[in-house]
Parts: sequence; C-alpha cells; structure tokens
Amino acid sequence: MSKLTDELVKIISDENPRQKKYLNEVFRDLLSDSEKNALEQILVILSEEYSIEELASDYLMLISDTMLETKFFIENGRYRYSSLKEVNEKVYQNEEYMTRYMMGLLLSGYLWKNHIEINRWYRKTIKTFQGSRFLEIGPGHGLYFLEAVSLGRFDEYTGIDLSQSSINLANKYLNDNLPEDHKKFELICGDINTYEIERLFDAVCMSEVLEHVEKPEELLKRIYDITTDKPDIYISVPINAPEIDHIFLFRSIDDVLSLVEKTGFRVCDSFYVTSNGTSYEKALKKRIAVNLALHLTK
Repeated sequence: MSKLTDELVKIISDENPRQKKYLNEVFRDLLSDSEKNALEQILVILSEEYSIEELASDYLMLISDTMLETKFFIENGRYRYSSLKEVNEKVYQNEEYMTRYMMGLLLSGYLWKNHIEINRWYRKTIKTFQGSRFLEIGPGHGLYFLEAVSLGRFDEYTGIDLSQSSINLANKYLNDNLPEDHKKFELICGDINTYEIERLFDAVCMSEVLEHVEKPEELLKRIYDITTDKPDIYISVPINAPEIDHIFLFRSIDDVLSLVEKTGFRVCDSFYVTSNGTSYEKALKKRIAVNLALHLTK
C-alpha cells in the first residue's frame, strides 16, 4: 500500500477491528497493483478537500448504516423505506449526508470484495461499447462515468442524477482526473423520467439505480424509449441488499431478468457476485446480498 492508503486503512482498522482482517485480505489476495494505485490516486485528489480522517469516517458511516439496515431487513423481511418521498429529503437532498454517503461508496469500490469484482466486470464490458451518444443515469460519485469518458469511444457523454450533491462531486472528480481536451461531458441534476431528450442514446449505464425507484419497470421502459435500435445497456442491481435509500426489493436474479425481458430487452451477458463469497443458492436462502450486472440490448 501507499502512504495515504496506509493511513486510511489504519484509521479504519483502529476504529473497527473487524475491518482490519477483512481489509488485509482485500489488499493481500484481491486488489491488483493497478487498483491499489488507482485508490491511492483517488485519495490524493480527495485529500485536497477532505482529510483522510474524514474519508475514513465516511467509509465507517457507510458500514454502520449498512449493518443497521441489514439488521432491519433480516428481522422484517423488507427494506425500511418503500417510497422516494421517504428517502429524498433524508438522503438525496441532504447535502452533508449525501456527500459522505458517496465518499463511502467510492471507497467501497476498492475496499469491498463484491464491489471490486462488479467494478472489474463493468470496466471489461464498457470497453465494448461505442457510438455517438452515451448516457449514465445516476452517476453518483462519478467513478463509472469517468471510466466511460476516459475511453473516448463516444462523441458526447451525459450524466443525469437527482442529487445536486452527486453532480457536484462527480463534476469535481472528472475535472480533477481528465485533461482539458478530454472534457466533452455534461452532468445534469434532474429526473431522467421527465428530462427532455433531444436525440436518442447509443449506450446507457445505470449502476445500482433500479432499487432506488418505486417503479423500476417504468424506468427500464424509459431507457428503451430513449435509445437507438441496437443500443448497449449496462445495468447493475443489488439483490437482498439493504441500504438506507434502497426502496425496491429484488429477491432473486430471476426477479431482475423477468423485469428486463418484460420491457423488451435481451441479455447479451451477465455476471453476479455474492457479498461474502458464498454460493448463490446459499445467499438466497440466507438473504445475503448479491450484486448482479447485465449487458443488455434490444
């Protein structure tokens, strides 16, 4: 590990001894050298505005909130909230909380085993996408959006997110990481369901968004309507994965596939990983979180 990464891991481990063993395994057995370097670079950029102590605190907040929501889910068999209204003010329009939440999630992409694996699949898949117009729905902290823009396989890149905090964070993240001649992107605070689309998109990325909406079928239909005849669509969906702002519960991979096929898409490729490395069958039985990613087209 490098200097800032060492400092981050030490603070997290001191505050949460369970994380010490887990993170040792992640850095010893899973993260590649390029991923370790990417994490260090992220910390270098973020540390211009946030201290490593603050970033560690954001990550620990994410873990604490996840454990709290998991306890509720196991005890009640459902997510705590079921409507956008319930979580909008509490999370998306709460600038301080949303920023901390996004920071925690950004770090989890390099510190959680399941997020590392699903991110690798995204990077592999997005390299096959090309065309004129690219859209990401819910870019959040901007990690995936940066990956797409950096590849330069499209003429235009648009990101739309409900949260102004996410838009601000993603804008900063991309501007800090891209050269001046590579910034052909636009990030918009708005609702994809009502935003006026002038031309169809050739590709869409939507990572862990369907579980945040009350009617995911309508969102998938919207994507169908705003894409070209043979688009490339990347979506990822967590199953049995409680978080404070998850409101639609997918209980199995079949739940997701049924919805995808109902809206007219077909699956080109798929990937899943369980949160603790167990089998899918055991994960379903024990209601352990599963991360599913799909490459779709019409």
